Amino acid sequence: MAGFRDAPNAGPSATAGGTLLFATLGGSAASESAMSGSFDFVPSAEVHDAEGRLTIRLELPGVDAGDISVSATDRLLEIRGEKRSDVQRRSGDHYATDRSFGAFSRGFALPYAIDPDRIEAGFDRGVLTITVDKPAGSRSQVRRIAIRSATATVT
Repeated sequence: MAGFRDAPNAGPSATAGGTLLFATLGGSAASESAMSGSFDFVPSAEVHDAEGRLTIRLELPGVDAGDISVSATDRLLEIRGEKRSDVQRRSGDHYATDRSFGAFSRGFALPYAIDPDRIEAGFDRGVLTITVDKPAGSRSQVRRIAIRSATATVT
């Protein structure tokens, strides 16, 4: 599926049949900063293109549905959110609270214009699933192009 990009993380990697475009990108490991309490979070993504629909699944463990937003503009689908962690410990008369937080954003550039009315999103057990109906005529067509040289035309 040429033309599909996940910005800014990685390029496409097609598998057999060309249906799975991305497999677990970026990872969800967080590199914590003890000084600020913030961390880097890049949700893993899986993209599947079949039967006139594009399905994007993002792993968002520990993120609440209310902290996620999905937006579509022209050919860009963008997912933003915030992950928060608040851990309290008690040991005898001592209390400790560890808080960390961080915002994330993933963008997916598509090779066709997106109709916002044809996008659905659902969130279940830490997995955000977004389906985008492809517009009619957006299916890829392979066409062999003749190469002209000074001596002959090669097809």
